[in-house]
Amino acid sequence: MMDVLKPYRIPFIGLKEGVHHFEFRLDGAFFQVFENEELTDSHFDVQVSLDKKTTMLEVQYDIRGEFVTSCDRCSQDLIIPMVMERELIAKSHGDLDDDDIIALSDTDTEVDLSRSLYETVAIGLPLKRAHDEEDCDPEVIDRLDSYSRKELEDSDPRWDALKKLK
Repeated sequence: MMDVLKPYRIPFIGLKEGVHHFEFRLDGAFFQVFENEELTDSHFDVQVSLDKKTTMLEVQYDIRGEFVTSCDRCSQDLIIPMVMERELIAKSHGDLDDDDIIALSDTDTEVDLSRSLYETVAIGLPLKRAHDEEDCDPEVIDRLDSYSRKELEDSDPRWDALKKLK
């Protein structure tokens, strides 16, 4: 079985000090490893800048791609473009309570960016997932509007007495 996360492990032992650039693609196979079905149709291109120093690695991500989901309002397909950036530090004896530090042991020869890349995308997902109103399916919007109007017309008389107290 192929290790899907292997490309996201950067061997730093053989790298010279200085800035190094890497490119990755996050797609359905990547997100399935993290059991996130919500992202399996999405794809992202990642530019990584790794600055190797004597005591640590400074890592910067630039993630760009498309989150494919369905509209919360009309349930039709929706593609949301996303751009995210993140800076991390990888070092030995790192503070495990800090989300921006990857702890490395003295015997590590590579830094695994897969979990951090996944978390950056997952946290960056928008809470509101809807087309602009004019782009939603008009048939679905009309049906929703008719249900809202009917609900207002069929008000409960017990609540009507309470509304008068305002």
